[in-house]
Amino acid sequence: MAQREVILSIEMSKARDSLLVLGSAWATLISGVSVAKLQRIVAEAEYIMERENQRFVPPKQAPFYKNYSSEQIEKVSDIGGVSMYVPGFLPWSR
Repeated sequence: MAQREVILSIEMSKARDSLLVLGSAWATLISGVSVAKLQRIVAEAEYIMERENQRFVPPKQAPFYKNYSSEQIEKVSDIGGVSMYVPGFLPWSR
């Protein structure tokens, strides 16, 4: 009976150890993949902020419109409002 308890406790400790090792390896892998994807997102956001900032010029009704330079406003002067891009096959676009 005592030998059976020893064997069971050894098996249980092996299972716990395996769970801890594999669990920590899995958590490390998942966090590494998540950080890598977030770095790509941050890099893309920085690229947009540096090279495509004309997309952020607000309409003239915005209270901070005067803070943008005339060059930035000029880049988007030919872009219409969102309502101009509604597909023509929809009934409310006519």
